[in-house]
Amino acid sequence: ITGVGFLKIRPDSGGDAFTRCGNLFLDRDGNIVVGMGKGFMIDPPINIPPGTPKDNVSISEDGTVIYIQPGTNMPVVAGQLSLFRFQDPEYLDVLSPAIFVKTARSGEATESKPCDEGTGKLLSGFLERSNVNIDRERIRMTYLQNWRDAVVRATAPKPAVADAK
Repeated sequence: ITGVGFLKIRPDSGGDAFTRCGNLFLDRDGNIVVGMGKGFMIDPPINIPPGTPKDNVSISEDGTVIYIQPGTNMPVVAGQLSLFRFQDPEYLDVLSPAIFVKTARSGEATESKPCDEGTGKLLSGFLERSNVNIDRERIRMTYLQNWRDAVVRATAPKPAVADAK
């Protein structure tokens, strides 16, 4: 997802949940699920006929899910992925890693097609990752810790020296 949108999923606990995890795959029943743990079915569900090779399934930038019907070269539209936006996504509650639920402060989820209303588009074959270089940040933290220690030593009150007579 290249914008601010979230996919809607069905967690085991029920209700609506949202994720930016784009690792989609087919479960054994042909349902498109998000690849976390055993997988969470996307909502609304999209089903691909069992036995369809995964290489015959594609998702376009606008969220259209197409598969090639087994035994033919006929493309079939299986469904349409939707993306959801929030007024203030930083206030979503974390249900589990990468799974969020709405709160009063986050606002209601607004549904739209990918590429519409600023939700972003879907890029097949890419996964969102952190933009932090862990080695660089580790070195930076060590430098800052050493700098802080030096400042504390330099500004610490000096012990009083007793007059030697």
